[in-house]
Amino acid sequence: MLREYYPDTGIHCGELFPQDKLMKYFLILLSLAFVLSHSSDAFAQRIRFSEEERTIIRLQDDRHGIDTIARYLDSKNEKVAWRAAIALANIRDTSARSDLVNQLAKERRPSVFAAIAFALGVMGPDLRSFEALLQRIHPAASRVKKLAAETPAMMIVFDLLAADETAL
Repeated sequence: MLREYYPDTGIHCGELFPQDKLMKYFLILLSLAFVLSHSSDAFAQRIRFSEEERTIIRLQDDRHGIDTIARYLDSKNEKVAWRAAIALANIRDTSARSDLVNQLAKERRPSVFAAIAFALGVMGPDLRSFEALLQRIHPAASRVKKLAAETPAMMIVFDLLAADETAL
């Protein structure tokens, strides 16, 4: 490779001036400091689960303990009750359906109610589950049944966490 040499400066073409080298290293250090500061924020904002939530997750992963998970539906902690309903949905054991229907009738927390309704939807159609949901939607059950008979539908909503090995 041919290089030009400037004798009055002592610099070959393509070399950086000393102040440019300092600026380059300064920018590298500044970038590194930025990355390190933001990665420490990510560690500080880790999701922390309570002991009850960890128990529910462990039982869900093992795909057993339906009765134990169902007991958490009555928890005063909304996050624990929500997690229990989602765990029952993920396991898809229809033996938990009666626990979910009973809890649905008395549940007043919107996020837990939605999780229980989701779990019932995942478990598939069942007349008792459908009637329990109907009573929460509209005061006139006969009108809702008439509309359901005319236009039957089932809606299941989910989040897409990954597509083609790409996390979203």
